[in-house]
Amino acid sequence: MNCHDCHQETEPDHLFLCYWCGQPVCDQCLTFVPLPQDTTVAVCGSCRQRQTQSAADESMWQVAVEASLGGHDLEAWVVMEDGLGWQTRCRLCDLTAWVGHAGVMYVLLADTCPRTKQP
Repeated sequence: MNCHDCHQETEPDHLFLCYWCGQPVCDQCLTFVPLPQDTTVAVCGSCRQRQTQSAADESMWQVAVEASLGGHDLEAWVVMEDGLGWQTRCRLCDLTAWVGHAGVMYVLLADTCPRTKQP
């Protein structure tokens, strides 16, 4: 199999898959980047330059849309004190959602807000 970055034929046991794009990357071209919760992931050269903010933005939109469809009324996203991500809270039920810099989501919001008025 060929490395996505250097295009060299590489043995499968020396290839990794890029965390963001899924392309195979050899151990010579590979870079490890940190994520929240003391996790590191392997990324290719193209994705190394990728702004992690874009992944976080996508996740924030996903949380907001799903929450809205479930009747939640979310507050504005705020940066966490530890600087590892953002958090929002439902104004109605007080449940929260967190998004990390790489787009990792930790959502405690119920599928349907328990405080939403039912028709």
